[in-house]
Amino acid sequence: MRTSPILTALFPAVRQEILTATLLSPERSWYLSELAAHLKTSPSSLQRELEALAESGILQRRQEGRRTYYDRSRRQIRFLPLPANRGFAGRSGRGWRDRG
Repeated sequence: MRTSPILTALFPAVRQEILTATLLSPERSWYLSELAAHLKTSPSSLQRELEALAESGILQRRQEGRRTYYDRSRRQIRFLPLPANRGFAGRSGRGWRDRG
């Protein structure tokens, strides 16, 4: 999988792999051990990331007996646009575009 430097800075590699598997297979629910085998890693390395993604609403968590399944969230995720044309004013009142 090809990654960009921006993705690498924003998301740990494990989180990128989880998002790739779950978002590119939206019809599938993943059991922890199954996802770990698919990603060729240990279940313990996925637990924290899966919980964070489920708490944020990006993934959906479903309990069946003793097993917990994860899949993409059914709700629509909206991203807020960044104020690209306004610049970011700091304490000086100058936007980031004004610095030189």
